[in-house]
Amino acid sequence: MGQLVSETFERIRSYLPVSLNEHALERCFRIAECIPDEASSHYLEFRLNSGPEIDVLTSTRERSIATSFERQLGPKRSPRWAENVAILREWASGETLLSSAPAMYFEYDAGDGFVEEQPEANLSLCVEREYQSRNWLGLRPAGPREIALGRAAFERLLPPSQREACLPVLDRLYAALPPLGAIPHAPVMGARRPVTAKPYVILPGECVFDFLEKIGWPGSMDALGELLETYYTPFQQSIYLDLTVTDRVEERLGIATSQFQRNEADFSTLDWWKLPKELDHLKGELRDWVGCSEHRLAGERVWIWRWLDTKAVLNGTKVEYKAYLGFSPKRPPPFY
Repeated sequence: MGQLVSETFERIRSYLPVSLNEHALERCFRIAECIPDEASSHYLEFRLNSGPEIDVLTSTRERSIATSFERQLGPKRSPRWAENVAILREWASGETLLSSAPAMYFEYDAGDGFVEEQPEANLSLCVEREYQSRNWLGLRPAGPREIALGRAAFERLLPPSQREACLPVLDRLYAALPPLGAIPHAPVMGARRPVTAKPYVILPGECVFDFLEKIGWPGSMDALGELLETYYTPFQQSIYLDLTVTDRVEERLGIATSQFQRNEADFSTLDWWKLPKELDHLKGELRDWVGCSEHRLAGERVWIWRWLDTKAVLNGTKVEYKAYLGFSPKRPPPFY
């Protein structure tokens, strides 16, 4: 189970930043052994200034992962994994609106009680079929089907005890979207207490403050303005927000970047990334992570691409910085 995923994780070990906590990293490699081989794109998420924890994120477009998880977990699966398997089975069925989602994401949260044999993941659905094209085609409105799918995804992923409180708040977010705004991902952190929805929102830069005011975000607009003027200076066209929703919009606000936003920032040096002085040394390690290397996985020649996403999380006036080390094996072109 997860042999290909586990091998992929092993192949990128030598490229990882030396600052990563070894104990937390080994936990990630044990999680990788439990991830079915249908998963093909992965992240290691680590905090630069707020603790040694590392989360594992992985994604797939292969619906057969439902069968693989069902076989792996067997009849002794936990109640929450039993519900996750039911959601995966529905996604694979082709019979409901939910099954039209193009991809499923799994987040193994470092805050969970880690069970070696059955590490539990939070689920997220990607609701935009061509989501990644935003990196080179720029902003575009969300279509009615994407909005309907997003709402349905949140409703299905939230446990019944949380739906009544969360869904009206999420409806308020959808209603406040500007014409070129979108919510392309529908994540729910089911392993957290309380359970939270984490809508991932894309906005034009000039609409951020108006949107946050409309949805009743309780955080400091001054602190956000200062963060956008430092950390997010190059990224003016599209701003990616990570919101936290319980029975209200919470103060915590994530602001994300992706290396694929190359039309907005130069990721070759990371000079755009304005970190506090005590964290600035990490930029060298993270710059060296980015690249491509050739390996053999399951006897097959592959290229493993490595990329970098980042996030600044504003909570009150404190800022937590995160790095997302992305990697994925791809077959090289036939003429190589």
